Amino acid sequence: MPNLKFSDNQRVLLVNAPNSISDYTFTENGNYGVFPALGVISLGTRLKKDYPNLKIKVLDGGIFRTEYILREIDKYKPSIICISVLTPTYKEGLKIAEYAKKKYNSITILGNDHANFFPRLILEKRPFIDYVIKSEIGEPLLSHLVGKLIGEKDELVSSNGKEGIFYRTENGIKRTYSKGSTLSDVYKTKEDIPDINLIKEYFHIYCENYNKRYKLFQKDSKIPMTINIARGCVNCRKRCLYCSIYNLSPKRTIPEFFWWIIEKYNLEYKVNFFFEVADEFLTFQTLIKELIKTKPFDLREKCIEMEIYARADNIVNIPESILLLKELNITRVNLGLDSGDNTMLEFLRKNYILRGIQSPSEINYQAVKLLAENGITIHASFPIGCIGETYTSLKNTLFFIKRIANEFGGRIATLESSEFIPLPNSPAWDILLSKENSVYLENIHDILKKSKIKIDTKTKKSLQQKYSNQDLLNLEELSRDWIKYFTHISWTEVENTKKEIKKIDKKIGAVYGTSI
Repeated sequence: MPNLKFSDNQRVLLVNAPNSISDYTFTENGNYGVFPALGVISLGTRLKKDYPNLKIKVLDGGIFRTEYILREIDKYKPSIICISVLTPTYKEGLKIAEYAKKKYNSITILGNDHANFFPRLILEKRPFIDYVIKSEIGEPLLSHLVGKLIGEKDELVSSNGKEGIFYRTENGIKRTYSKGSTLSDVYKTKEDIPDINLIKEYFHIYCENYNKRYKLFQKDSKIPMTINIARGCVNCRKRCLYCSIYNLSPKRTIPEFFWWIIEKYNLEYKVNFFFEVADEFLTFQTLIKELIKTKPFDLREKCIEMEIYARADNIVNIPESILLLKELNITRVNLGLDSGDNTMLEFLRKNYILRGIQSPSEINYQAVKLLAENGITIHASFPIGCIGETYTSLKNTLFFIKRIANEFGGRIATLESSEFIPLPNSPAWDILLSKENSVYLENIHDILKKSKIKIDTKTKKSLQQKYSNQDLLNLEELSRDWIKYFTHISWTEVENTKKEIKKIDKKIGAVYGTSI
């Protein structure tokens, strides 16, 4: 296990890995680069709190490309570099880690969802990676690891649990075990509020990006910031077909922490637009009511607005949903509408509970209508190429998008579309690999039968050989294979549909981007 001798020059660099500029997925989504990467800021805040003598720097790939980050590594010469990687950003994360290792022998640590999926495989294939942290809430584990590396903590503790730290030894790959932490473990005092000073030198870039992108949908200039006091989704036991989030079980912290953040950021940094990135905010109705009950001031009086993620069925089926949103001055809702075709919505596992409404697509429409009529703007996204997608289902989705654009175009702030990608840890990934013991699907054969997809044994084995035991995936190739084998349409039809959606977007003046 690599160790460092502590000195006053000990430097830790925390990086949120960027998307690849050469990758087809680089077309940015509407919120890319307009809200700070909260995860690395929170990690930096914890390290700063636990080890005041450490030098800590945070770089966000949402606004900085890999080449810029490499130049900053040359200036900073980190002793330890911690990189947050998702599946679309993993390739660039590897480039950054390898560069730091080769040039400065930095101790390299990976975390976040993609690292959670393949911790052992990453260490087997990437000799320049020293540690992989498998944890949904990584602050405590990273703090303990850094403390061990600089000689301020004891050996890494092993206990029961599914999470932990993976590392390489002369006797092979070892791991510690941890039961994991809760949000209330990490966010419980005012000292735990993620420190914007860690990104102070470039905080203005987010403001510039946000106001340039969304100027048509606001009366005045906004200073945006990300916050997060809850995680998970009501749909965690039967997640959407494409959902690859590591852990969707609902969890939250105390409502007071929310107001401490709002008050501090607004007072000290003039933040007036907050994106609460809980995976599905209306899952936490009890918490929302607690927030409303304990609010120390009226958000409207301070001209503070908010954005959240929400499911269409929760907007429609929770009788007081609009009232709850308005009480917190939520002026934008990020909706994964996904399709305008009822069959596709069924296959996408949009498990809507019907309340006097005849179809899932109608619930989507009613959700948009409810929000728009109450002055709330919509961030809508549509992955193209669900399992069993047909020419007819594509037409139904285009018809649906045209319908909401014609009726509520002035309230659609963002309209996104992208090729469907079966990302690791999603139900679609299990279908791609024909997993016999899928965590998320009861019977893959039944799904294939319902969607009229036939995969012969040769193709099944070919896909398994191609994608099993791989930590680095070519996302375009992955998407092309999915479209080829698991839909009834061609890649050209997917791209043409995206072009049509982009035309609609241009017509109504919405921000366009990808939906991954």
